[in-house]
Amino acid sequence: MHRRKISFYCLSAIFRPGQIYFKPWGKFFKKILTRYTHLFVQDQASLELLYRNSIPSVTVSGDTRFDRVLEISSREVSFPLIENFCKNQKSFIAGSTWPEDEKVLSLLLQAHPDLKIVIAPHEISESRLRGIESKFKGKTQRYSKVSGSIESNTSVIIIDSIGLLSLIYRFGKYTFVGGGFGKGVHNILEAAVYGKPVFFGPNHLKFKEARDLKAMGGGLGIKHGKSFAAAFEMMEGNEQNYQILSAKNRKYIEDRKGATAILMNYLAMNYINK
Repeated sequence: MHRRKISFYCLSAIFRPGQIYFKPWGKFFKKILTRYTHLFVQDQASLELLYRNSIPSVTVSGDTRFDRVLEISSREVSFPLIENFCKNQKSFIAGSTWPEDEKVLSLLLQAHPDLKIVIAPHEISESRLRGIESKFKGKTQRYSKVSGSIESNTSVIIIDSIGLLSLIYRFGKYTFVGGGFGKGVHNILEAAVYGKPVFFGPNHLKFKEARDLKAMGGGLGIKHGKSFAAAFEMMEGNEQNYQILSAKNRKYIEDRKGATAILMNYLAMNYINK
């Protein structure tokens, strides 16, 4: 694209000094960054790092994911089964989960049998669904199999279809985002936008939004089942604190909207109006 003089951009990027671009042996990769027509980065630290490495075509725009989750949260949706299951209950919507995430959720349910949990696993193969069912023996129903009402002994609904997660986070009192016991936590903005506390595993340090929410108190990083139970009980035992931290999560998202407009304005000024 560079050789053919085709404009191309890097959007919502975030850079850290430890990345290969900035290592003595990473010159080839740093050269790639110089080929972009323009880079739009999430924060001032990324801009300054690029400037120090002689990459000047940079703008701090923020992250377009904030605009995306705000748009999704504003939609009117109807999932009466899930809403009624969670309504007025100590309830979790747990999204993008893996086996280690489901393990700590099962331990929490053992300690608090009155919990209601909706699990939307990252993968919905038959083996994964059966694996979840084995952790919550006799307490699960698959979403696609519910006809009429939910059985009275059900503590866990398993979402066995794709495309619902970002819409249903709104129904839980608490949210849990998976991946943090593996390669890295998944998208916590989809959960935080609804103004609910977000729990996630220990592998979250590479994700700015996870660090930010954790520092504010509305994001709760957990290391194992015991720390999960302790964090949950602390939150559940103080309704005022719950409301304060929930509001902080929503405000965090609201305060960072606008990246899409910055990008589109740049394109309009440089191409559309010419």
